[in-house]
Parts: sequence; C-alpha cells; structure tokens
Amino acid sequence: GRRLASDRVKTSGKPLELLRAIVALGGRQVDVDHLVALLWPGKGRIGARTAFNVTLLRLRRLLRLDHLITMADNVVSINRHLVRVDRWVLESALTAAEHAGDDRHRAALDAVVECYAGPLLPDEAAPWIEAERRRLRLRVDAVLAKGSSRLSPVDAGALLSRALAADAALPLVASLLQSVTLEL
Repeated sequence: GRRLASDRVKTSGKPLELLRAIVALGGRQVDVDHLVALLWPGKGRIGARTAFNVTLLRLRRLLRLDHLITMADNVVSINRHLVRVDRWVLESALTAAEHAGDDRHRAALDAVVECYAGPLLPDEAAPWIEAERRRLRLRVDAVLAKGSSRLSPVDAGALLSRALAADAALPLVASLLQSVTLEL
C-alpha cells in the first residue's frame, strides 16, 4: 500500500533493482544464480556472487526487515506473511478465473480486471523484465478473451473496456472490444 523507497535511506539503486528483479521473476523461489546472471553479467562467478550477497544485505537494511527477503537452498523469496505483492494477487485472480464455474465466472473476471493495474514494472526496460511483462500481459489477455466469450455482448464490452483502460497494449482485448462494439 506504500512505496518501499525512503528519503531517509541513501542507496545506489542496486538493492531496489534486486527487489524489482525478484518481483519480476515471481517473488517466490527465485534462483540466485539466475538473479546473479541477470544483474551482474560478465563479472565472474565469485565477484558476482559477492556483489549479490552485499546487495541483498543492503536491501534488507533498506527494507528494515531482515526476514522480508528470505534465502535458502540457493533461492530467494519474498516472505508472503509480511508483505502483499500485487502480482501474487493478480496471479491468484487469473487462476481463479481460469477455473471458475458458471456461477462464479463473471465475478472472477471482474476480480482479474480489478487486480490488473497495468503492465508489470512499466518503467523498467531490461529485456528480461520486458519478457516477463509480456508473458504476464498475455496471460491476462488470454483469460479475459476466453472469459468474455461466455458473457453477453454488453457485459463483455464493459469488462473489456475496463481492462483496456488499465493497459492499452492488451492486443487481443482491444480487438475483442472492437468486435463486441460492432455487435451492439
């Protein structure tokens, strides 16, 4: 519900870049070697791993909660008991919509639209973040496209309009909205 960065804490940006990478890669069971390769390419294995360890320590200090980012068995995770990650809420809504029966279908699609506030980390341009952003957006697109086909044209149009307002780059949603509008 609030930004993690603080005016009182000076940081080079690498700790927050690490946090964004953990979130972009799902926030759960993220392989440390994968993070190291993405954030410290070409630094040699030992130097890059040392840089990761120092950055993780700095991130924990920045967040002021040692147990917010956990590490075990060469994976890092955000502690789900201490923080709510919007991405997790969206993924849960997507899964619920994919498995919703007829009696819960409309509510499940509404939940997806409510949870989807737009692209993942929209200000980040790293290719691996863009790939993850595209993957998540395509899942939203597919769930809404498939689900809207089970709604009346009016309900589908309203739902798809709300989704498109959050992210004009949902290509399938945009084309479906146009076809629904033409039907009306």
